[in-house]
Formats: sequence, structure tokens, C-alpha cells
Amino acid sequence: MPNYTLKITFTSDQLKTLLASETKVVLAKTSQGSNPNVVWQAFLPQQNNLISWNDQYGIYASHSPITNGTVLNQLAATPAGIPVGNLYSLQNSSAILGPITGGQSGSFAIANHITSKDFLTFGLYLNAVINQSECTGNAISATAVSMSETLYIKPPDTIHIWLASQVMGNTVLTPISSPVTQIKCSKKQHTIALQYDAVSGKFLNTASIIHHKSSIQHTYTFL
Repeated sequence: MPNYTLKITFTSDQLKTLLASETKVVLAKTSQGSNPNVVWQAFLPQQNNLISWNDQYGIYASHSPITNGTVLNQLAATPAGIPVGNLYSLQNSSAILGPITGGQSGSFAIANHITSKDFLTFGLYLNAVINQSECTGNAISATAVSMSETLYIKPPDTIHIWLASQVMGNTVLTPISSPVTQIKCSKKQHTIALQYDAVSGKFLNTASIIHHKSSIQHTYTFL
């Protein structure tokens, strides 16, 4: 699976302001132009930040309700790195079985066979490394699934980035009040470099920034 690297930089003055207000960098992932409903990662920034991950997704199940700020604690989960197109099944024992027949091409799928609850929360999770610290098991999506219902999830293709305080990763998203930068994931571009722009509140592609005050032309290569 592709390994992706996201580089995010701040100026020293920007960093001082962010740390003084305990403002975090927030990341979410979605598919097909949908809006995020889960905070994947949230971290206090350094001046130079490095976030990396493999596109190795797993499916989780949770008793946690989909309400603002709720931590998505896992009841059960598949291993990370399951292939798309297969179907999994959550049993009354809280064990996830699979893969079994009945999947859908291009989607992750799980059937809810627990009968003791009217519904449970299901979604994808994805591991990452942020500034050399491992962040494992964090959800990127959350959907309420009723008894005997099957959930189909398309692989995410968009990263959402913004700034917020009092936010944690692996939680249901609270309303966003900051500008959001969206980046499309590409199999041809595994490294993305961004620089925060305080005027717009967004993260700009550093390959397009012209440094007017320097006689040196900075170039960036996207792999």
C-alpha cells in the first residue's frame, strides 16, 4: 500500500501564537467529496511537522454514540490493512468474522449481527506517525448501523486540515469554525508540503509560494 507523507510548516511567530492558545493542527479524511464527521488526528504543532501513514485501513465497531466530542472507543476491530471488496461480520460475541462472501467491489463492508443493541457505531480507522510518535487505532469515520444492516464504506481520497483548540483525535467532530484546507490524495503524489498562511487561515502548497524577500528560488519536488 502507498506510504504518504504530509509536511506542515509554521513560522516561529505563528508557532508562538498557536502554542500560547493551545491550538492544534486537526486532520480528517473523507471520500467522494463528503464532509468529515470524525477528527482523525489532532496535535500541538512544532515549527516543522511530519505526518506519515500507509493506506492500510481497518474496520471498527463501537458502543460510542455519534455526538459532538465523543471518543470512539473500539468494541472490536479488524486488523489494519484489510483489502477492499470483502465483507466482515460483527457477531453477538463481539468478535468480527471475515472475510466472508457478500462484499462489494471498491468498498469496505461490515454486517451488524449483534442483537442486543438497536444500533452500533461502525467506521474505518487508520494508523499514523506524527512527529515520530505513533498514533494507532484512530477512527476516520463513524456511522450508526442498525441490527442486521450492512455498512459499505468507500476508501477515503481527501484530507481536511484546519486549526482548533480543545479538540482530540479519534473523536466525533464538533462544528468547525476555522477555514479548512482540502487535499486530494493521489497515488502519483505521495509527499505533500504545506505552509500555514495566517492571512487566509489555510495551508498553502509550498511549491506555489514565492519568497519575495529572498534571492534564492526554493523548489519542491512532489513524489
